[in-house]
Amino acid sequence: MKEKCLKFTREATMDITKTLKLLNIVSSTNEFSANGWSYEVAEKYLFDIDGKLLEAGFYTHYSNLEMNSIVKRVIELPTSYGCPMKCSYCASSCILDIQPLTTETLLLVTEYILSMKTLPNNKELLVTLTGTGDTYYTFNLIYEYISSISQKYKNLCFTISSCNWTNEILKKVESMSKIYKLRNIQYTFVSNNNEKLKRIIPGLNHINYNISDFVSYVETSSLRNWRINYLIIQSVNDDDNNFNDFIKIMQPIKNKIIVRISSLNETIASSNAGLKPASLKRSEVFQQTLALNGIYSYLFFSEQKDNISCGQLILEKKLTELH
Repeated sequence: MKEKCLKFTREATMDITKTLKLLNIVSSTNEFSANGWSYEVAEKYLFDIDGKLLEAGFYTHYSNLEMNSIVKRVIELPTSYGCPMKCSYCASSCILDIQPLTTETLLLVTEYILSMKTLPNNKELLVTLTGTGDTYYTFNLIYEYISSISQKYKNLCFTISSCNWTNEILKKVESMSKIYKLRNIQYTFVSNNNEKLKRIIPGLNHINYNISDFVSYVETSSLRNWRINYLIIQSVNDDDNNFNDFIKIMQPIKNKIIVRISSLNETIASSNAGLKPASLKRSEVFQQTLALNGIYSYLFFSEQKDNISCGQLILEKKLTELH
């Protein structure tokens, strides 16, 4: 039986294009070490929205190089123009005039990307709100967006991420998960050394950060879709002491979490900050150490550097020159 497909009308597409200015679409294919898939076909959409340069992505993940088995399709969206966290490894840290996006903008970007695609309407589509921005600052926007888009499309699931989950936000997320499908609630971890951490993520200097609060919340939560994104960085968090400290912190919730050991994707920002990716060997040692302590993990990195991966922006050079 032929799959039913979801396709937007010409009139809907025209309405969308009157609002957004598409500057370019950049495509790439890449091999990955990941969880359940190994090949990616990526498209980055570069938009001009009211004079602001914005990036969003559409990714198709395959189980093999032959591309005969699709594991999942993903739309990646930003939630703000620039980000107050100012992570020194992230390309968005070069953007000075930070502004939250609106629900309307996110809906328009989503509709535009979908208007370019013919997708099966009986297959799950992942919307990951992990582009530029952080849930700590944009949770209300994220909630409004998920509520709105889910009314129209019933086959969506979502990933949200933060460097600083508070109990207040986590309670709202738990309530939201009873209505909408959250695939991953992600915590990006760099270090538990406050001096080191706040040097790498300056935005944490202005807010109350305590990872033990997050662990305590997860320990009593009924949810089990917690992912720790351990961004492994050379000479920052890649030695045995760092690994053991992390395991000690996570021990109470080891059966509730998945750890993604993410290689640092180099940017102009990371280079300026003197941050470099840890070696693959250190990542493998960390994975083995986690396994010995009963914590499931996987390595996450691309084989080729195409400037499309996590923390990177196609427009970083241009944005850096503008600011």
